[in-house]
Amino acid sequence: MDLEHHIGFGSAYASVFGAEPEYTNYPGHWSGVVDYVWYTPELLTPFAGLKVHPPEVLEAYAKTALPNCQYSSDHVPLCMDFSLKPAALMGNGRY
Repeated sequence: MDLEHHIGFGSAYASVFGAEPEYTNYPGHWSGVVDYVWYTPELLTPFAGLKVHPPEVLEAYAKTALPNCQYSSDHVPLCMDFSLKPAALMGNGRY
């Protein structure tokens, strides 16, 4: 199911990597994307991010889903780097 909004946010992962990760939650009985890093395209530019490991890498450590002895959560870490656009630095009265 695709959800749409008109808030003006963009997905940082889709912008940097061309698509959302394969999963952000991997408890074993199901996996999918439930976590996102949203940003305001008029003010920020995402330029780098932490890649999400393929499931084979996660399972190689503990032969099981998440959480396990290597990963303490059933959600994988997400991290993005952003640069500020000039409008954000000058303050346009919007934010």
